Amino acid sequence: MLCLRIVIVKKNKTKLYCLLCAFLLGINTCGADSPEEIEIHKVEDLSNLETQVIAEAAENEDTTISGIPYSLRFKGDACASVIDALKNASMLLRLSKRLPTSLTGLGKRADEDKKKFRRVLHSQGYLNGKVSFRISAKADQAVVKFTIITGARYKISTFDIKSADNPTIFSGSKQAFLNDVLNLYPSEDVDLKKILESAKALKHYLQEQGYPFAVVEEPVGYIDHKNKGLIVHFKIITGVLVFIKNAKVQGLKNVEEQFIRNRFQWTPGQQYSIKTIEETNSALARTQLVSTSEIEPSFFDSSPCKLDDKGYPVAQPITLNAKMTEAAPRFVGLGVRYATGEGFGGHFFWHHNNLLGGQEHLGTSVKVSRRLKRVKLSFDLRDFIIPLQELNTQVFMRREIQRAYRGDTVGTSVIVRRPILDMIQLKGYLGVSAEKANLQKSDVHHLHTLAGLPFGFTFDTTSSRLDPASGLKASVNFTPYAGKLEGAKSLGIFFTEAAAYLPLSRTETGEPRFVLAGFMKYGSMFLKKAAFAPLNKRFYAGGSGSIRAYSYQMLGPLDSNLTPLGGRSKMELGGEVRFRTSGDWGVVGFIEGGIVSREKVPSLKKDRKHFYSGYGIGVRYFTSFAPIRVDVAIPQKRRRLNGKTVDAPFQFYISVGQAF
Repeated sequence: MLCLRIVIVKKNKTKLYCLLCAFLLGINTCGADSPEEIEIHKVEDLSNLETQVIAEAAENEDTTISGIPYSLRFKGDACASVIDALKNASMLLRLSKRLPTSLTGLGKRADEDKKKFRRVLHSQGYLNGKVSFRISAKADQAVVKFTIITGARYKISTFDIKSADNPTIFSGSKQAFLNDVLNLYPSEDVDLKKILESAKALKHYLQEQGYPFAVVEEPVGYIDHKNKGLIVHFKIITGVLVFIKNAKVQGLKNVEEQFIRNRFQWTPGQQYSIKTIEETNSALARTQLVSTSEIEPSFFDSSPCKLDDKGYPVAQPITLNAKMTEAAPRFVGLGVRYATGEGFGGHFFWHHNNLLGGQEHLGTSVKVSRRLKRVKLSFDLRDFIIPLQELNTQVFMRREIQRAYRGDTVGTSVIVRRPILDMIQLKGYLGVSAEKANLQKSDVHHLHTLAGLPFGFTFDTTSSRLDPASGLKASVNFTPYAGKLEGAKSLGIFFTEAAAYLPLSRTETGEPRFVLAGFMKYGSMFLKKAAFAPLNKRFYAGGSGSIRAYSYQMLGPLDSNLTPLGGRSKMELGGEVRFRTSGDWGVVGFIEGGIVSREKVPSLKKDRKHFYSGYGIGVRYFTSFAPIRVDVAIPQKRRRLNGKTVDAPFQFYISVGQAF
């Protein structure tokens, strides 16, 4: 159990106290004459005492007798945020509907609040704060008046880390390095909860550096009332430094053991790191063949760090136990969405992740909406020829009734993907594709038959596919085509996109509370200028997954009938602020802009007037698998063409998953 001890430094005499116990019991640490040490609860567990406090506060109260109404008032120098924290902790307010039957009972509740209020002040750095109360009994009700004197908010003076068994681990470390390890900085306001979080961060750092059995003892703080500061000492026992000798895989029934081992992010002889274990768990989860994976040392070693003659740690071998729980190989899904410019749409899919017992993946997908009907069948082989290499094949049939064109397309592709430089986050791919299309625009049919050679790279470190809150993802693709075109024999299409996510704060349960997100897309088509670009290969913008303030495909150039012409290049970018409120709800604000050009490369000089932007707000409801989103987007500028208003005043979207 992690806790925090405080020692007061006054007149060159060291006096040891348990500050958090003082928070609980209301002990005034100032001016004490003798040292005292008491076992205490860690800050996070104080709420567990609430049930006991309620029971004790109401003890011996006769519920058959009508109670004494009361109100609660505050005075003193506490700011609004501190008063709010006091109110949230107040038992008087939480029991306001259960009236005490005597002033004695009311006094018990007020005394409990006095203790809790001191704890609140101390936890926020007001280490010399004072709390007192007075009860005024009136004919109709009693008034409990609390006087809160916060005093100065104390700051972190300095801190250090000492190891009982590995003295060289932080010797010579610069202060800036320790700041980053602990996420604790001198001169910042004292926050006891953050200090305890720093102890957890320190343990995680040690586990990243090869010490799986590290122990971080309760941090000790020294209060310096004279300088209004707190000096914090962290004492650690690193335990043995280890390297991974081998691993035992357990719990498999239908999945091959070698398939699991191929996704281990370490090699035998590599130094242990909890980060490597976490990356392995993520890699196994992405296969969708494993529902849970627990990877930990085969035994707990409590012995101290083994040192050589010079006092440096000597690594010891360790065996890991990898306990797997297989996931159900089959699953089905159904999705529904709505967009102002596209109407309602549905998506049904069925997958089998272990079709023949060799991790073969068979998937079917059906999408139906007003503008698109598509059926796709895919078959994938994992660990194709060599570990971590994948073979992805698919065939599809598509019927489209788009704003820009309508028609039918059939196609197929075979692509090989594999990690690059032993980084599972960075993958390269190369394949072949073919498609035949019969598209129509303004009663004119356009036919093409194309064979392509797609190749490129993908990079993904995001935390989730449907609700990314941290990390980066990017892709670069170039596909040269050859075949039957109108006015040309070849075509090349380049497209790249990237998105980044930065969490700035998290909830008490670790969920991202405040996230900054941004995206960028760019594409160019290489084709003879006189040639007719295939309608379904042109670039379009607008709608869900694009610039939301403009209707589907409507952001770019239009003809006299307000039909999208598409472009030979495009550029899109946008940013979003995501904030998770209480419970499962969240709100977002976003701004996006883009340009579709009829040139090979968009020109900010020539096409500047065709750059359109918009902004909007949205609501998110977070389910166990993905957020449900509702967005309203407003164009910055509504266009007029031939006396007609092109753009609607707003666009409305309902879907599953974040916009990007």
